[in-house]
Amino acid sequence: MYPQNIDRKILHQISVLERQGALNYPKCKTHSEELCTLYCRQCSVPICSVCSYRDHRHQHVIHIFEHLSKMKDCIRTDLQELKYSIYPRYERVAPTVQKANVRKNSEKLSANLKKQREALHKEIDDIFQEMQNKIENMDSKSIAFIDEQESDINHSTAKIEQRISHLTEVLDSNDFDLVFAYKSRNEEFKRMPAPYQVTLPTFTPQMINRKKIYQQFGSLSELCTSREEYEDETKSLDAISLSPVREELMHKPRLISEIQTDYGNQCQLIGISCLHDSELWTCGTDHTIRLYNFEGGLVNRVQILYDSLAVRHQETS
Repeated sequence: MYPQNIDRKILHQISVLERQGALNYPKCKTHSEELCTLYCRQCSVPICSVCSYRDHRHQHVIHIFEHLSKMKDCIRTDLQELKYSIYPRYERVAPTVQKANVRKNSEKLSANLKKQREALHKEIDDIFQEMQNKIENMDSKSIAFIDEQESDINHSTAKIEQRISHLTEVLDSNDFDLVFAYKSRNEEFKRMPAPYQVTLPTFTPQMINRKKIYQQFGSLSELCTSREEYEDETKSLDAISLSPVREELMHKPRLISEIQTDYGNQCQLIGISCLHDSELWTCGTDHTIRLYNFEGGLVNRVQILYDSLAVRHQETS
């Protein structure tokens, strides 16, 4: 028995499958000898022809193959969504990819830290070398200063030694002329060369302030972890890929997309036909059908000329 509202195409498919023995109807749980060839949409259960007469309203009864087809459409839609939408999004946020990004970022941070360390070491080495050169220059000046003082003292010392030798000869001599010609020069030698004062340099190290060094070295931002919400995106995908079964269960219509078209006061929209979940054809009173995508872009336009029964195809990029 077939419901009166069954579609002819579905009826043809049922007939072919029944001849091929491809339809394995389930047994009725109430009437064990009957097969469930019908389905009650109100009760959501397979039923046999006996059940349909006794317990179920006619307007809710359809052929079980029709419900099977709708369920397969739902499964097919879910499969496509899982394969081409949901699963790729999981691949994009897979832990393996995130771990690779963490390692790559860590290597980059370490490389930057090493560069900064080398830069600071170079600055410290330059400061050290500058001070070392300054010490060597001061050492050279001090030695030259002392050498000059040493030269003056050695010169005066040589004169004193010569004077001591001469006076020793005068004392050992009984030559009246030599003794009477003696004149003292001790006052001259008492005036010693002015002493040179050298104040040696000192180094006063500063207390190492780790906080200032840390600030000058640079800053490292804190690790921030969060979970991204994909609820809105999933809802959007669900809205676009609604199956016939889902449409039957919807209590309120859902807005999938709002498209701005060329229709207005001069040309009225009279028909819409969706090809799939990304494009749709529209028909207007200007004898032109237009193909739009769901972003509102005009893809193709076909103008129908009824007078010559010709069709002029205009492609719009």
